[in-house]
Amino acid sequence: MIGRNGIGKSTSLRASSSYSLPRFPTWLKVMHVEQEVSGDLRTRVLDAVVEAVLERNALVQEEIALNKRLKELESMAKADDASQKQQQQCPASPTELLASGMSAASIVEGFRCFIFRSFHCRI
Repeated sequence: MIGRNGIGKSTSLRASSSYSLPRFPTWLKVMHVEQEVSGDLRTRVLDAVVEAVLERNALVQEEIALNKRLKELESMAKADDASQKQQQQCPASPTELLASGMSAASIVEGFRCFIFRSFHCRI
């Protein structure tokens, strides 16, 4: 956009990039880059743009890595929650298992759970 100072070029670009203009087509991709560029007068525009693109790419890669780590941590938290729920359902002792009158399969599962919980608590 070209025009005199104060006629609303920046305001129009901000409104377009935030899609707050009535009937503005949302299928258009608009990015408003502020006028202030860090650097000095000796920096060529092309160099400033290339530097900004490289910085953006590095930030995108960092975001991807952080999102991947966040998913890993969420998955670990879910697995830990499931393990804690299973432990809460486990019998307190093998004697309690035998005295409960459960089926043989349930007793075997209970022993497995008890052994897992005992081992897990010692880690």
